[in-house]
Amino acid sequence: MAPSHRKGGRGDRLSALPDNALERVLSHLASKEAVRSSALSRRWRRVHEGVPVIDLVDPNLAPAAASAASESASTTWCHEYTLLIPIIAISVTSAIVSKGADTPIRTFRLNAFHPPYDLLDQWITIVATSGIEDLDVKLRYNESSKHTLCPYGLSRGASADFLKSDRNRYIRTHRHIFGCPTLRRLQLTNWTLDLPASVDMALLDTLCLARIMDPNGELQQLISGCPSLAHLTLEECPSIEGYSRDEPPP
Repeated sequence: MAPSHRKGGRGDRLSALPDNALERVLSHLASKEAVRSSALSRRWRRVHEGVPVIDLVDPNLAPAAASAASESASTTWCHEYTLLIPIIAISVTSAIVSKGADTPIRTFRLNAFHPPYDLLDQWITIVATSGIEDLDVKLRYNESSKHTLCPYGLSRGASADFLKSDRNRYIRTHRHIFGCPTLRRLQLTNWTLDLPASVDMALLDTLCLARIMDPNGELQQLISGCPSLAHLTLEECPSIEGYSRDEPPP
């Protein structure tokens, strides 16, 4: 929680609330909107630093991002390193480093278009060791990652399996996720399942996997490592053929 800040003498009733109450209000907003609250007044300037939630959507996923103009607007040129850095990379990194020193990251939601792998690894490592309870990371790669995986689909894009061109494209899951002792809810979309030798998520009660590739049949190992699992959702996962909830851990 961020330190308490001075309350303005003429503040409205909302601004007169203690920091923990304001942080809870801001936790229901997307991170961009929560940060914008700092412009309201001196009272609100640093309240967002104590919000234990990061919730960001890549601007490249907006409808207008399909145009060349919006694609240009969604990247920035870094002269020092001569690299094109996607705005989402800057946004996530800024959101993490802007948190107060004593602020845990309890919720991390990210919907991103092919983020830089090294940064993605850093972000997940940081949140996995920051008391994370709710982790939701949805990746996008290209238009084909939106195709419905259903053999009975009516559209031309419908398919019973991933396109061959996509099968080596999906990023492998970061193994430190699966040893996170505080995680209660995990949702992953458009990943390749890649587990460590041991899975230990004692508190996880909700698991949602969407468009997950499981080339090595590791789902059973994942489920067996979640003794508190109460809710399991599988969406468009054609490589997953079956599992047993009652199988004991290996």
